[in-house]
Amino acid sequence: MGEVVMVLGSYLLRMGLVILLLLSGLHPSVLRAQTHYSHRFTRALEDCNATFIQPIENQYRPKMLRKDAFGRYDQVIETRSKDFEMRFMLDPNYHKDVPNITCLALASSLATNAQHFDIQINIFPQEDAQAYYHADWAAYADFIPKRSLTDKYYARLVTIYRVGSGIMHQIMLFDEHSDEKDRRLYSLSFKDPTDSF
Repeated sequence: MGEVVMVLGSYLLRMGLVILLLLSGLHPSVLRAQTHYSHRFTRALEDCNATFIQPIENQYRPKMLRKDAFGRYDQVIETRSKDFEMRFMLDPNYHKDVPNITCLALASSLATNAQHFDIQINIFPQEDAQAYYHADWAAYADFIPKRSLTDKYYARLVTIYRVGSGIMHQIMLFDEHSDEKDRRLYSLSFKDPTDSF
């Protein structure tokens, strides 16, 4: 009899946890598939008063690369197929108020120096930077990366800036142009200053 009560109690406890997870909007299988982000990255997001839209579960995994000749990364993730990689550099202490120069300098250092390749920079109009990123300034640059940076053929740098919150860079590296680079264009944003949460 005591054994039946113990099995029944264990079953009820598990069911209670499943119900609690379902009520909170999480499915139990999601917990096992969650990508874990570095403490440094989550702290930098908090310090920048920013948010990160996570990729679809189980498509990306963390990559162990914290620093190279081009900078120190707060987080690096790549697809499980290793054909798309994202590197994030967040600076909550950026107070220079020249994000355009900072973005161009970083893109120039990441891009190949071959003469027949250009860096294409696309600056968002201020109302779009505000609408998409809650930022004062935003741009992205497409270029061919240096071989010392990656073995991928193409790169995109997204830079967003807000006075008082800092500057954030996202570097996307990939071999083929796909919708993923456009979907991930909005991975980072500053929190809406009008939100109370």
